Amino acid sequence: MRPVVLLLVLALSPLLRAAESSDPLKGAPPAYRDGLIAAMRSFTSRDFAKARVQVQKADSTWQQTPVSLNILGAIEIEQKNFEEGRKLCIQALEKDPRFFPARFNLAEIPFVQGKYTEARAMFMKLQEDEPDDDLLKFRIYLTVLLEKKDEEARRQLDNIPLINDSPISFYANAAWEFAHGDEKKAKEWIASGVRTFPPVKHINFIEVFYDLGWLTREAASDAANSEAKSE
Repeated sequence: MRPVVLLLVLALSPLLRAAESSDPLKGAPPAYRDGLIAAMRSFTSRDFAKARVQVQKADSTWQQTPVSLNILGAIEIEQKNFEEGRKLCIQALEKDPRFFPARFNLAEIPFVQGKYTEARAMFMKLQEDEPDDDLLKFRIYLTVLLEKKDEEARRQLDNIPLINDSPISFYANAAWEFAHGDEKKAKEWIASGVRTFPPVKHINFIEVFYDLGWLTREAASDAANSEAKSE
């Protein structure tokens, strides 16, 4: 397995979660919001240079916000500029100490670096404020699974209900199968998740599989198309 590079999830979490929490862009003019939305879309399509320019352009029309700083931080982390990413996330938290996406990204940095014990402690600390967050549960589970602590990983997996608001169960089961060498069964779990949940629900979970080398983007796209045709 190639080196662990688990970045896009951390960046997409801010993009999706920003709209779910208390509005971090309160008072922002529509043009500023539109600029950041454009940057988020560029980030999602992995055009990081364009996303950076779009954020900087948006900030020049109003002011820096936790959202804009966090997108810039996510870009740096995705490009393995970890210290610069950390600084930008901290700047975001200086503006809003409870801004979940930046807090998540800070925990993601050691996760990306394979420092799973350190990452788990940070995710668990964050979980104290967000006890029902499925992405945090998934990340904590992955740290245990990737450390090959199978007994604890199995216990956590068994405690994840299949019926949920997110596809966490499908991806947690897929991760278990990938980690234990059963690629076919892992992909069956993912295909079931694709059939059950809309695409937006999958982004934060599936990206880690690409970076772990368990999936390729092409294979995932083929699986999604196959499921759509079978319906």
